[in-house]
Amino acid sequence: MGNNQDDMLRDRADAVLRRLLDGGATDAKVVARAGQDLSVRVRLDEVELVEEAGTCSIAVRAFKGKRVATSSTNDLTPDGLDRLVRDALELCDLSQEDPYAGLPDPDELTKAWDDLGLHDPACDGVDADDAVRRCQRAEKAARDYDPRINNSEGASFGRTSGGFYMATSGGFRGGYRGSYASLSVSPVASDEGGKNRTASYWSARRQLAKLESEEAIGVEAARRTIALLGSKRVPTTTAPVIFDPDAARSLLGAFAGCVTGDAIYRRSSFLLDHMGERVASDLVTMVDDPLRHAGPGSRPFDGDGLPARKNVVVEGGVLKTWLLDTYGARKLGLKSTGSSASSTGSGAGVSNFYLLPGKQSHADILRSTKRGLYVTGMMGFGFNAVTGDFSRGAYGFWIEDGALAYPVSGGHHQPEFPRALRLHRRRGRRPRPEERGRVADHPRGADDHRGQLRRDRRRAMPIGLVCHAARLPELGAGARDAFLLFEVSGRGTARLRARRRGARAAASPSPSTRRARCAGAASRWRCRRPATCSPRSARKTGSR
Repeated sequence: MGNNQDDMLRDRADAVLRRLLDGGATDAKVVARAGQDLSVRVRLDEVELVEEAGTCSIAVRAFKGKRVATSSTNDLTPDGLDRLVRDALELCDLSQEDPYAGLPDPDELTKAWDDLGLHDPACDGVDADDAVRRCQRAEKAARDYDPRINNSEGASFGRTSGGFYMATSGGFRGGYRGSYASLSVSPVASDEGGKNRTASYWSARRQLAKLESEEAIGVEAARRTIALLGSKRVPTTTAPVIFDPDAARSLLGAFAGCVTGDAIYRRSSFLLDHMGERVASDLVTMVDDPLRHAGPGSRPFDGDGLPARKNVVVEGGVLKTWLLDTYGARKLGLKSTGSSASSTGSGAGVSNFYLLPGKQSHADILRSTKRGLYVTGMMGFGFNAVTGDFSRGAYGFWIEDGALAYPVSGGHHQPEFPRALRLHRRRGRRPRPEERGRVADHPRGADDHRGQLRRDRRRAMPIGLVCHAARLPELGAGARDAFLLFEVSGRGTARLRARRRGARAAASPSPSTRRARCAGAASRWRCRRPATCSPRSARKTGSR
């Protein structure tokens, strides 16, 4: 950090730290940031947005014993810094004691780190005119791809660069610079019946030179859009599901939010009591690695000043660790995993969180799927981290005889996350550059506690990431008590539903069986309308 801006950040941070300690703080942490951002949007060759901004701020976390407070400002004048220090110290006096508050042990702090290639000076050289030209070339390539593309939601380019410096009373001093650039295009094509179809494609890198070319981004966006023309509904059926990487990343993101220490000590994760237990297929390994060179979430140290490290969160389907910062680790009686995502507050987060690839290619997985659904995108948001309930709209392609037959739209996926993750999968290997997308996993079957399920697992087809019927008709009535059913309805509704049954209950209990479950105060179900005893009119009492 040798330029004038970095020197300014260091000087300001060190000065504020001294003033906090002189003002009565027993410990303190100061973070100074500065950066420049550029955002440009072009639609139909006309510039719609050009926005460029520079920021500079200082945030502090002050401690008076076990009392802690945070404050920040972007006013770096002497008066602004005086007010920052004064507010932080006053807030400390007003706050309640927290027995887990405090800086990490000085012996655990980062002493040295490698260059991870996080900053590219070329990003700073992209001005508004250059960004506009990049957007125009990308959008033109998309519109020229096919005459059926008659509109556009636009092309957007963004770049950001900056640095930060952190100083703590525990002895940590350090910072680094970073940059990021991205370009995206969203063309629109007219379908039968006056419907518009749109898809998008984007590229983002820390190094500007590693962005895909504008023409390649535009052509791929157009190809994806044209592929959606003629979307159909499919009749109700049970079928395997494959998730395209762009769709699958949101599933991994939902899972990642449930393995942080914050979610665990707040008891807001469906994985709360599953440490050391199997939560997925033995083919599933999920890793959080902040040390990947030029990774989008890479960092040499975390927000507490501890060394960043690679954490294997799920290994062979077994949950191995939470992602913890210093505060969360103390509350849970564990050690920090170097995963603090907040420089001035408390909270853990992911960096580069990914699923290790398998050996099969994207094409091989498709070819081995007789029939199924290939999901390329999902819409909306509906995930309950406490229960694992997950509901998203989806669209993609129907698979017949190992090939994409026709586009499908209007689907709806509703899996129960804990059960879905336990399904057995066969995972695809990392694709070559010419292969569009990676399919991570196959779900077919359920737990392997019974021989029939083990046999089903061995003959499993290599499909999707987190879906498929865990209980198939051929498994019989003795299957395990949880199963998933994926339905694609002719009305445009696709659901992955979780149901619970006794270990040896029939697949479809008779009305008399359902009425028997409702009898007595200790029954599992209590019906609001015992005469009819329909599932919709029953509610769970909590007793088993």
